[in-house]
Amino acid sequence: MGNVRYVTYTPDGGLDGCYLQVPQEEHIGRMIVIDESLVGSWGNYRANEARDGVELALPPTQAEPMPVVPLKVTRRQARQALLLAGLLDDVPIAIAQLDDGTPEGMKKVRMAQIEWEDSLEFERARPLVIEIAAAIGLNAEDLDQLFISAAAL
Repeated sequence: MGNVRYVTYTPDGGLDGCYLQVPQEEHIGRMIVIDESLVGSWGNYRANEARDGVELALPPTQAEPMPVVPLKVTRRQARQALLLAGLLDDVPIAIAQLDDGTPEGMKKVRMAQIEWEDSLEFERARPLVIEIAAAIGLNAEDLDQLFISAAAL
């Protein structure tokens, strides 16, 4: 057997080489003979299902971009997102639970109430936001998703 123009394929049908040579022993069983017209563009093809020819490969699908977690959202957005998540009424309860019976605990509750009631924006990285989120059952990923949802409102 003389030189042959062929491509080799992987188990999933992707092409991994193009050759003009006497077929190598390790290529036998995973090669497809092609004509000269495909030499320059063999990377755009894949093995067909029967593995006896090639077909145009579909372009790789674009992965969905990772959503960006906003650094802050408005008071309205935050409250609406909490309402839609069924958590709005849990926030005042979580704030009240910050009181540990000490004067410092009472001060912490008042500071949190002022922040909750008077903030025009809520910042994702703010320690109180993270603490209240945990108190209402949100982990970091849940809080990120809540901020993403809020920003869309």
